[in-house]
Amino acid sequence: MMNKELEIRTLTDRFFDGTTTIQEEKRLYELYRTEKLPDDLAPFREMMLDFASLSKNATSTEKVSSVSEKIAIEKPMKSRFSTLLAIAASQLLLVGVGLAWHHLDQSNECVAYVYGKRTTDRDIVMREMQTAMAAIANDEAAKTAEEQLKELFSE
Repeated sequence: MMNKELEIRTLTDRFFDGTTTIQEEKRLYELYRTEKLPDDLAPFREMMLDFASLSKNATSTEKVSSVSEKIAIEKPMKSRFSTLLAIAASQLLLVGVGLAWHHLDQSNECVAYVYGKRTTDRDIVMREMQTAMAAIANDEAAKTAEEQLKELFSE
């Protein structure tokens, strides 16, 4: 029992240092699966059994020396992908908010060209609009183009 405990401890230490070979990891998984573990190593049993199932699913064509190395390689890739995805999502959100803000800002803007000059002052725009509407309502302004031309050239 003491020899197996020493073997489990040694392989566990090497595993967490990332220096185990594939054969040593297989042996470690077997020990965690079949042996009674010291109390301080018992919490690692479930993790080692999970790693054992991962190593069975790994293909023989991968050029990774151990499951721990495979996990160390895959984790940064997943982390980078998650980071890129988060950045892209936040940029899309910012663009969407900016477009919505611009649209709302534009929809409440009053614009008029008064004497050839662009004006966005709401009071001036409304005053000029009322003046124009009053002029249209005036009978004098309602004359046809023909009547206006006759009036201009008859004098």
